[in-house]
Amino acid sequence: MREAEFEFKIHKRLQQGGVLIYNPYDMKLPLTIKVFYEGTSKDAPWVSYNPEFKVASCGPTPQKAESNLKEAIRGVLETCEDIGTLEDLMQDAGFLVEDKKINLAKSKTKIENLEVSIPALSL
Repeated sequence: MREAEFEFKIHKRLQQGGVLIYNPYDMKLPLTIKVFYEGTSKDAPWVSYNPEFKVASCGPTPQKAESNLKEAIRGVLETCEDIGTLEDLMQDAGFLVEDKKINLAKSKTKIENLEVSIPALSL
């Protein structure tokens, strides 16, 4: 698992005088990539996974699996932009959305270790 920064070109739709205009802009997203050998597929045994967007892909090599993952994420982002759910997706992925602007810094999550007794396993 590693942290990587992907650059995506998204086309933001703007309404001007009744005309829909597409303005390209770049987003650099700090995303987590998990690449592992799964092995059940002979043609694409390497799997890549992005936990922020819950997107996975595969390929014949780790590099191709990662490249395919970037394409899959790009497709998800473009589709969400097209249907108007990009802000919701970004917020669900842990990015801060304030005043209809997406802050690309991830929100902070506190992780703690907790001891939990499971009754069926207690001695």
